[in-house]
Amino acid sequence: ALAASYLDVYTTNIIVHQMMGATLTELIGQSMGLAHDHRLSLVCAALTRDLGQIEFQTELDNHMGPLTKNLWEQIRLHQDQSALLLERSGVSDQIWLESVKGHHERLNGSGYPSGLKDEQIPVGARILAVADTYSAMIKPRIFRSAHSSQSALKSIYAKKNVEFDDQIVRIMITRIGLLPPGTVVKLKCGEIAVVKSPTANVNDTTVYSIYGKFGTPLAKPLPRSTAEPEYAISGFLPQAECRAASVTIKRVWDK
Repeated sequence: ALAASYLDVYTTNIIVHQMMGATLTELIGQSMGLAHDHRLSLVCAALTRDLGQIEFQTELDNHMGPLTKNLWEQIRLHQDQSALLLERSGVSDQIWLESVKGHHERLNGSGYPSGLKDEQIPVGARILAVADTYSAMIKPRIFRSAHSSQSALKSIYAKKNVEFDDQIVRIMITRIGLLPPGTVVKLKCGEIAVVKSPTANVNDTTVYSIYGKFGTPLAKPLPRSTAEPEYAISGFLPQAECRAASVTIKRVWDK
């Protein structure tokens, strides 16, 4: 599920963004020992947190340069608008609603719309904040390239106990690994491979080559151990550059 969202370059970004956020939210909730019903409310919140943004999403996706005052005001209000739309649709689950409303609040009070601090921010909103930030960073926008998973994790880790909940940040990194599923890597031998499972040790893990050393997509993904010098990871690639190997990539997860 993590890799599907990470590798999807065809579906509208806002949909992929919600799906990855929901997957991360569930993984974090499991590790925190939250009850099933509580996690279900949080997954619902993760899937609907940006409902209030849909009206201006196209404008936002195509916007170049600094945000206009009007667009920034709409962004600052979108979580309240999302909660309002949910309530009008019959949602009364307070965990769901408060998580949607608070997912842009930050521990140091620098978030919005209410500038809540520390324990004023519900645990669900703190989980969504971390999941939302990571999933937003690793997907490209018209005005910027995507961050690598390593860059995104490093940025979020640097803000633990400042903007983000330390426990939640550490749990997410533990669950998805320093090389999350779906990460596309370049190998020293010239092949291009994809990561199948979460891994913490980039120098000793199994990846699956999807392009040969001469740039031709492989018919079948080939397992490679990064502990072997010729298959050591030498760099990273954006998912969008691997469209020609999309069929081979899917076969990495064949049973």
